[in-house]
Amino acid sequence: MSKYLYIFVLGLLSVFSVQGKPILDKIKGKPYHFAFMITNPLSGYSKFGGMLEIRAKQNSVVLGATDYYGGYNGLKYNLEYQHYIPTIYRNESFWYLKVIGGSAQYNAEKLSLITNDQSKEIFGPYDFVGAGFGYGRRWNFNKTFIMCNIGLKYTKITSDISDEVYDRFRVFYMTGPGSVFELNFRFGFQR
Repeated sequence: MSKYLYIFVLGLLSVFSVQGKPILDKIKGKPYHFAFMITNPLSGYSKFGGMLEIRAKQNSVVLGATDYYGGYNGLKYNLEYQHYIPTIYRNESFWYLKVIGGSAQYNAEKLSLITNDQSKEIFGPYDFVGAGFGYGRRWNFNKTFIMCNIGLKYTKITSDISDEVYDRFRVFYMTGPGSVFELNFRFGFQR
């Protein structure tokens, strides 16, 4: 399994390294200042969210919210700082740091396929906070763009919960708002 994960990550990084046409050809050196994006449109069956990016030169701040309605349904809010690596090309790379917060609840019925819990119990909602970092790539197409990022995140449940409930939240750190490994795709409009 780890061999396939290694090949997948290596393939993603090779896609990230592909450069496009020089940015000065199409947009005449004028960078965008605002962008609105939809988070992970491919996983709309379990979550939906939006983000607003405000950019000044090579730095940007991204505010976002995502509604999860899978096994750990709830809301996640994030504040992200992105630093774009200077380039003359249309497609850009960036490093990011983020802080997150929100609340999630455990819904046993929605997780019955991946856990051995066959009950219909619901626990929560419980508050959580976290932070993360990673690397991303942005493909610009005039007024639209596609963005992909890969990174790591640490999340902690701040609410007091019993050991029994904490055991039910183990999968929370593999999927949903508390996942340790991040792989996100975003589609958006920029101005």
